[in-house]
Amino acid sequence: PTCRIAAAMLRWICAALVAVLCVILSPLAAIARLPAAYVEHRSEHPGPSPFSPPKFNLSKADIEAYDRDGVVILRNVLPKDLAEKLDIAGQDLMNSKNMHCELTKFVGPPIFHGYDRYCGRAQLIHDYLRDVTYHSPFAHVAAQLLRADGVLRNIADVFMGGGQLPKRWHMDFLAFAAMSASKDVPCEDGLVVWMPLEESYVEKNGMLYVNGSHTDFKRHFSQGLAGTAAAYDLKTHSAWVANVTKAPIISPRLQLGDAAVFSQCTLHTTSGVHSGGTRRAYQLRFAKNFFVSKEGSIFVGPPEHPDAPIASPQIWPHTLPVEDNIRAKGFVTFPVSTWLLRMFRKPGFTAFTLTKAVKTSLLGDSGQS
Repeated sequence: PTCRIAAAMLRWICAALVAVLCVILSPLAAIARLPAAYVEHRSEHPGPSPFSPPKFNLSKADIEAYDRDGVVILRNVLPKDLAEKLDIAGQDLMNSKNMHCELTKFVGPPIFHGYDRYCGRAQLIHDYLRDVTYHSPFAHVAAQLLRADGVLRNIADVFMGGGQLPKRWHMDFLAFAAMSASKDVPCEDGLVVWMPLEESYVEKNGMLYVNGSHTDFKRHFSQGLAGTAAAYDLKTHSAWVANVTKAPIISPRLQLGDAAVFSQCTLHTTSGVHSGGTRRAYQLRFAKNFFVSKEGSIFVGPPEHPDAPIASPQIWPHTLPVEDNIRAKGFVTFPVSTWLLRMFRKPGFTAFTLTKAVKTSLLGDSGQS
């Protein structure tokens, strides 16, 4: 009798584990059946190679504002034709799901499971977003703000959209850290260009920035008792973000064509206030001193092309022919098996983000108060 009871309990436990595993993996099964890229709106790759992006000279006041506040607002900086392409691409991503985009939710920060749409490295699977990445003047803007006398790479481009978006204070330092050769607190090595696809303001999930938080973060970890290494520790890093004073705060009102450019170390969040409609945004992340560490990021990250780091292309002062040749042939996509193999390299993070995805789909994401 004891053996029969033990056997029955073992069968019940195995069945329960299988059921839990099926629930957790079910989002990936549905994703595998989605299209790999957006084929309706196409354009030619920028050329001839190597291609140099256009310039946009910042004023002294713009540079001083960025240095002081960690964020600068640029009005009408995106040319009209690119603004139109950005809007069209945003409609495509909101109207239909895509395998690449949905899988990027599982290899990056888990906070984005609360968004209706999220797509990392979107320029690889939508030509119009590739055009914004290469033809816009933001690489030159970044070169001026980062005082880059060498090359700059767009280490990531991200599309985000949704209605009621969760408020969650954070900075992008840890996302940049794995791609920087500097191992102190290199806040001056990277920045984010945030572009709204429609009017953005605090009552419509607008962005909030803490002025000067980039210098506070660097001072705390490079000069304080915590030490430089603590800036890279998720627990210590998160504790600082949670406890630091969130003031003074600015929330710019932005239109399609405008951009907020902020340091990788600037504390920011969506407002979490929703008065109706959808908020869409696209961002580029530029970095100097590019280097992929053997340890990698705390996140899984997307698959890598075997011939060149095309997911993080060099843009400034010019592109590289080896990278241009890959993207000029068409979309850069990977089979689901490649994504899964990459995810299973970090089973702990993968289990966490899959569980987060299921929880968010069932209960939503209320964010922070």
